[in-house]
Amino acid sequence: LWTNLTPSWTLLAGYGNNDNKVGETDVATLGYLRTHLPEWQRLAAADPAVAASINPQLTIINDYIRDAVVGAARGRSYKHNVNLFTRYTVREGTWKGLLVGGGMFYRSPSALNSSIQNGVPINLYGASKLEWEGLVGYSYRLGGKVRARTQLNIRNLFDKKYYDEVNFAATRYAAPRSFSLTTTLSF
Repeated sequence: LWTNLTPSWTLLAGYGNNDNKVGETDVATLGYLRTHLPEWQRLAAADPAVAASINPQLTIINDYIRDAVVGAARGRSYKHNVNLFTRYTVREGTWKGLLVGGGMFYRSPSALNSSIQNGVPINLYGASKLEWEGLVGYSYRLGGKVRARTQLNIRNLFDKKYYDEVNFAATRYAAPRSFSLTTTLSF
């Protein structure tokens, strides 16, 4: 949903419902992996240098084959996603061209990983997360003809720490606070 509450004030809102679980295993991919995995394992067993190179990938392949069970949650999937963002542009006066805004991104508890026990998936979920973003910018003209805007965005405004993914091989943290400065020119 995108609406202009006034000519200067914009509101954006969104909702997504995503149940990202294994529904059907990809028969072609599993067939390929099962056909070639013994060959890759023989190569790794025959040469320590090859083993050092491909063992991490073999672990991932074995995890994929093991976890390709209907009902297993896919990592980093969020059932509910809510976005709300607002932006205000000053159109007259001393501050004409100034742009300020901010918003939030809510994600329900994420599916971090699944464990398969006796062929039944046990899904591991993390905590929900609420992340804030802010922006400030300025619109101006160059040479009277070219419209320009310089804008600073700050993602994860409060630098909240949380896990984005946990599995047997690694734990990954979500991105820390980040800044991006952009300039856009319109001819």
